[in-house]
Amino acid sequence: MTYVVFKAIGTTFGISFFFVAYFWVMEHPAPFAELRVVPMLAIDHWIPVQEWSLIPYASLWFYVCISSALIDNRREMLEYLVGVCILCVAGIGIFWLYPTTVPDFGVDWHLYPALEFLKNADGGANALPSLHAAFAVFTAAFLHTQLRVCNAPAILKISNILWAALIVYSTMATRQHVFLDALAGTALGLLAFAPLRCISNACRRAVPAGMLP
Repeated sequence: MTYVVFKAIGTTFGISFFFVAYFWVMEHPAPFAELRVVPMLAIDHWIPVQEWSLIPYASLWFYVCISSALIDNRREMLEYLVGVCILCVAGIGIFWLYPTTVPDFGVDWHLYPALEFLKNADGGANALPSLHAAFAVFTAAFLHTQLRVCNAPAILKISNILWAALIVYSTMATRQHVFLDALAGTALGLLAFAPLRCISNACRRAVPAGMLP
């Protein structure tokens, strides 16, 4: 019960703090920083604007909560917190030092009212790396480990990967990001997950067998 309360409070506080930092950096980049437009590649022209993609795009925050809700011991909690901190600090730091924005896509957003609302709220700044893609990939990797440990059926593991891939795709289909943003976000998510195995092994060496909760 303690873990449930701690995770609920921690997740709420963490997401709230993240959004405060995210929007603050958007308005207050480093004094010496110059806003740059991330270029489009051929693949960006191949992906059409798809209003339905707002659904998987918005599902990220529910998806993230699944992984944190399944945490049931201190070691796993430590790994998760370290990974999320690496991801957030690196991403926000890049936005502050190297602010970027998406190009003008020449889209009449009045034709896509749901996406128009998203554009008015976010605006396409803090583009590279895509933290939407980063969180999706990090969560997919962490959740895959959890599913493997509990011997979950293959359909759940496949669904996990497909869900993350759909979120990454949605960042481009909503025109919140271009391919380079999504690629950089994917790399950041993997880099944030990579040290967690080392942390797990270090915990096991530091604590006698049978002592880990």
